[in-house]
Amino acid sequence: SEITVAGEAAIEGFLSLDGEEVEALYLAAKARVMGVGAALIAAAQAARPRLSVWTFRANAGARRFYARNGFREVEATDGAGNEEKLPDVRLEWSRT
Repeated sequence: SEITVAGEAAIEGFLSLDGEEVEALYLAAKARVMGVGAALIAAAQAARPRLSVWTFRANAGARRFYARNGFREVEATDGAGNEEKLPDVRLEWSRT
């Protein structure tokens, strides 16, 4: 995994990638309206031709965030394959 950390005096957020898969994107509460997440995603997009991420269908905020950053929903499941057994969706971004 590759981890990118944002913040100077304190950690404002981080992005964990496994190849082209976003494993985790975490933002401190105060950083959520400051563009930190968008900056982390933009840096990953600049370094790769494509990215993918899974999120829960119920997480409307995450789905809106990824859509604003060029991701589109490509797959949805009933959650049988994830630990939480909650319906999820896979989103992808591609430079092409």
